[in-house]
Amino acid sequence: MGSSNEVNLQYGHYAWENWQAKQYATNGYYCIQNVQFGRYLSFNAAGCSTFQGAGCGSVTSATSCGQNEQFMVVQNANDATKFGLRSVANPHAFLRLDGSGITSELGSGGGVVNGQYYSNNQAPDNYELVQMKSTGNC
Repeated sequence: MGSSNEVNLQYGHYAWENWQAKQYATNGYYCIQNVQFGRYLSFNAAGCSTFQGAGCGSVTSATSCGQNEQFMVVQNANDATKFGLRSVANPHAFLRLDGSGITSELGSGGGVVNGQYYSNNQAPDNYELVQMKSTGNC
């Protein structure tokens, strides 16, 4: 995340890659805030009405936490350390992080950050699962 509101991925862990989940009011929803810049992940799930291999929608950053910035945390049934981030605005859409092909540090970042559609009986998998690790201030 640089000077614009673009969101992408990076190989390694630096100050710009520190994120925190902030509970939004008492509704059980979370906003994901970048520690370095104070901006929130914003997920526009337009076009996320069917499963699409390359994902759907777009993810940018915003200065405040509104409906497009709120996520429900959905724990993975097979691994308690992994979870999906489901859009509050579009409950069938999950945040998707595709870092395939990133094998070394990229100055401006890379990969694809967007969303993926899952029907009611499907659980998020692969690029839609995040693993939380406690490593210093991450």
